[in-house]
Amino acid sequence: PREKILAEFDFISQELEKSIKRNPLNFRLYLKLGRVYNGYFRFDQSKLSDAEKVLERAIELSPNNQQGYWYLAQTRLFQGKVNEALSLAETAVNLEPQAEKSHLVLIQIVKLTGDQELFREKVEAALNINPDWATSIKEVLGISGS
Repeated sequence: PREKILAEFDFISQELEKSIKRNPLNFRLYLKLGRVYNGYFRFDQSKLSDAEKVLERAIELSPNNQQGYWYLAQTRLFQGKVNEALSLAETAVNLEPQAEKSHLVLIQIVKLTGDQELFREKVEAALNINPDWATSIKEVLGISGS
């Protein structure tokens, strides 16, 4: 199964790279390729530097889109760069404070830092924007119940 998974990753990444060559300004292709590389790193650590490059390019192409910041934050976490991941997640929240996903990404990263005060602050800030996000926050943190 491992060989099959690696072959699929190779195929998908090669096809996305071809698409990027044909459409070098399509930031969504860079996002997709960055996500593929983030998934691939479990098998090949060098893919994190590839993810970093394509996700930074996605952000260059569309600096006001939060998705590039989410996925680059994930890359930074995988690289062990928690503070950089936190900064990227904060940027995503600041770009569009009403975007639930940005808050969820930020809350997950803050939780990883172990800073309980900052964690409570970020959860409270998100719930002040929309109390209905409580369920999503619990889900991303793996908390069951109400």
